[in-house]
Amino acid sequence: MYFGNLRFRDSPWAIHGEIQYRNHNIIGDLEQLLLRTGMQYNLKDGKASFLIGYGNITTDIPGEVSDPYSENRLYQEAILRQNVGRVGIMHRYRYEQRCSEPDFAMLFLSTYLSIPKNYPKKEVGIYSFMMSCL
Repeated sequence: MYFGNLRFRDSPWAIHGEIQYRNHNIIGDLEQLLLRTGMQYNLKDGKASFLIGYGNITTDIPGEVSDPYSENRLYQEAILRQNVGRVGIMHRYRYEQRCSEPDFAMLFLSTYLSIPKNYPKKEVGIYSFMMSCL
């Protein structure tokens, strides 16, 4: 998996890129390949970012020799960040429109917690926890 942003110098704008390769076994049995890109705008205080983008998702049935199918998706995303003491909380809201089925869209909600492993001491290291809802 790869998630990354190419930020323009002295600008709140960035190009987002994402590659997720998922397979049924360790190598060679494609389950899903997600390629996403988009333009991201970041607030100066770092508490929020907004993204509009495009994704191409190729899916295959695991364990079977089949014909993979590909679909195109447009998506919009808002990420909100906050701190409660030393605990970082990030909320992600993503709305996707699937071009393979008319009038079909999905809303994804995720919450991520970053908790220092030595909380409340101030030393290096964090534990992370992720919770997602569809």
